[in-house]
Amino acid sequence: MVKKGEVQQVFIYLMVIIVVGIVFLLGYSAISSLIGKGCDVEKTNFLTAFNREISRYERPGSSALVELSAPCSYDVLCFVNSSMDSESRMHQVIRDNLDAGTGINIFIGEGRTMEPFQSKENLEVQGGFLCINSTARNFNFRVTGVGRGMIMVSAN
Repeated sequence: MVKKGEVQQVFIYLMVIIVVGIVFLLGYSAISSLIGKGCDVEKTNFLTAFNREISRYERPGSSALVELSAPCSYDVLCFVNSSMDSESRMHQVIRDNLDAGTGINIFIGEGRTMEPFQSKENLEVQGGFLCINSTARNFNFRVTGVGRGMIMVSAN
């Protein structure tokens, strides 16, 4: 025979398990969301630093090696001349953007994935296409002012 107190104790244990489970799921969801927002903040900071560095070298003859910390877990930064025809050596996302005429000429990637990052009209790429792998979580490339507000990006 089951006593009344033992039945109540089972319900208490079940309620504790349910409450702990809900707290765990909500906590996991909140942490995942926070991590995602942290990556968005890193990308925004990277974009701000990138634009600041690029604009410093718009004068003809000015040149410098730029080192920017890679956002999130991105490990490749690609530049392409918007007017360039797509080539087989390019990532599919870059080829698709060139073929569609989106004007996006800066791409960022992680592993095998690549995503459009920014359109910069006054950007010229030496050789037409350049991908830079991160070294010690940094992207290193040379920026040179070529006149008329145009900037040339090349490998360091």
